[in-house]
Amino acid sequence: MNRWSVILLSATAALWLPTAAPADALPITAGLVLQLDASDVDGDGLTDTPTALTALATWADKSPGGNDVANGSAAAQPNQVPGVLNGLPVVRFTGSE
Repeated sequence: MNRWSVILLSATAALWLPTAAPADALPITAGLVLQLDASDVDGDGLTDTPTALTALATWADKSPGGNDVANGSAAAQPNQVPGVLNGLPVVRFTGSE
């Protein structure tokens, strides 16, 4: 099983890398303040199945903190793109967000 370690890339982005962990330590939730899932942007626990490029005004936080990410400016919203990674959607940022 894997445990995830964080590497801070900038003040607003982090990269989680797998490291060894005992099976009983998963899932890791202690101290989790933000969990964004590109395949479940509405946070309902079901895999999203977008059929076209979809602008995201809100991306639901699946952590206990409820720190949803929102952007009210339609021109600056990232897009959920269907079927990119092993058939699952991804969230694509263009740099104007």
